Amino acid sequence: MFPQDRPKVKAEKTALDYGLEIISAMVLVASWVYLLMIFSDIPDQVPTHFELSGEPNGFGSKGTLIAILGMSTWIFVLFNILCRFPHIFNYPVKITAENAKKQYTLGCRLLRLIAFVLVIGFSITIAHAILVAQNLESNLSLPAMLFILLGVFGSIGWYMVLAFKNKA
Repeated sequence: MFPQDRPKVKAEKTALDYGLEIISAMVLVASWVYLLMIFSDIPDQVPTHFELSGEPNGFGSKGTLIAILGMSTWIFVLFNILCRFPHIFNYPVKITAENAKKQYTLGCRLLRLIAFVLVIGFSITIAHAILVAQNLESNLSLPAMLFILLGVFGSIGWYMVLAFKNKA
């Protein structure tokens, strides 16, 4: 079934969905305020990429931190806009009139979860990059990297299980 042929029903938005959006927005605002307040104190060169061990292996200008936070903001805004049009998503199951609302709700929740993980993950990464650049830390912590990796892939795995469970 092509997206234009799918039922156009509104995805249900629960307290969890509102919570994910509110926390993500609060983290974004706090990250922007923090970054802009200390921007002049950040060294000109900062780590922009970390190995799996947490050691920095790529460096760039401190303006890169603004770009990373901008990308995080863009993901948050874009995913929230996309949730207004869940019938255009790609789904692992066939969308029918009977399962559309549940599948759309699950699809939107997946986007909100991924946005939540990325917003927090990018904010943690930026904070660590600043600390490493200021010689206050030597690497990105393992818990931070695990949060990002397990958060994204765990959300996708959770979604796939529920999408197939609710395909009828």
